Amino acid sequence: MTWIVRSRYRGPLLIRGRQLDGTRVLHFEHGQIPGTERWIPRARSRKSSERRYSSRTRLRAPGCYAYQVDGLGFSRVFVFEAKTSGPGTVDEIVSALRTRGLPMEQDGLFHSFAFGYFLGGLARQRFENPAGEVILWQFISFTAVHQLLIVGSGQSIEVVHQYGRESAAIFCCPYWDVPPPHWYRNGSALALYLGSDAAMLKTMEELLGEQFAGA
Repeated sequence: MTWIVRSRYRGPLLIRGRQLDGTRVLHFEHGQIPGTERWIPRARSRKSSERRYSSRTRLRAPGCYAYQVDGLGFSRVFVFEAKTSGPGTVDEIVSALRTRGLPMEQDGLFHSFAFGYFLGGLARQRFENPAGEVILWQFISFTAVHQLLIVGSGQSIEVVHQYGRESAAIFCCPYWDVPPPHWYRNGSALALYLGSDAAMLKTMEELLGEQFAGA
């Protein structure tokens, strides 16, 4: 989204937010642990025109939310409802990718020591495509998959299951048996694309949003 600041206000802005029908706070911008505030600096000159700032709001669950925007001498609240969009289950992702022209031929279990060790307890499906494999996991809820952190470092990966404000269940393992991994999630599904085809990466991002971990 884009925040637009009218030319007559030249001061800074602080943007925060929270869920109105729950306890979650809004997070902003990129990274697996994004910040809870978005600062907009004051105008650089007295004759400044309208200012525009791109921003990304990060949510862990659908619901009713509100932004609080604080400036010099004023505060405003903007209420909005967040809903999931795009394919949000394994079946929906498979159907959407097939609609895009990918064969998505099911090819048994996904055999990788690293990733299988972390997520092997969940139902998973492996699909062959000319552009590379796609592996899909079905979680029990939106919250369950969005509590997952996957942190890559060199030739290793860490998977962290978050509980509230604390993190637990941290696993670390080297991997050398797969092509470049790209992780996506939407709704209650987790998707892993193994490969580096530019068209495939674009397709995954259009359907599932920006990848949250991986190469």
